[in-house]
Amino acid sequence: MTFLWKTFIIIAKRKSVVLRFYVQSADNRKERDTIIGYEKLKSNEISTRDSKSVSMVSVGFFGSIRESVNMEKDSVEITEDISLYNFLKALTEIYGECFVAEIFDIKAPDELRCDIMVTINGTIIDVANAKKIILTQGDSVQLFPIFPGGG
Repeated sequence: MTFLWKTFIIIAKRKSVVLRFYVQSADNRKERDTIIGYEKLKSNEISTRDSKSVSMVSVGFFGSIRESVNMEKDSVEITEDISLYNFLKALTEIYGECFVAEIFDIKAPDELRCDIMVTINGTIIDVANAKKIILTQGDSVQLFPIFPGGG
């Protein structure tokens, strides 16, 4: 499948920048986002066409999180390794306020909710360590709300 570059929009937020671009495929229009370290963008060391510097991280959504983003899964391009926390913060720029409410604590907006479960490559992650966990090329992140229940 061949993509044609269409429009570039840069959204600056704290230490990361989301470079949003729209691509056109033969099938339909798709939106893709690249998360770029702010310092790298500031120093003009990036090239959006340099395939060696861009990697994919897949993201799966479940339960109410899936409903908030209105999709089952997506792929996001990253140009450098990024912490899980910064990755999720950048996703809020892509998926909006409903996603924020599902992932981040309303009372402490810089903290992840304690009632979500995150897996990376099938391994359950302690969300308290999200700032220390680094995502790299090819990682698969799955986001689950914790389902209440009992018996």
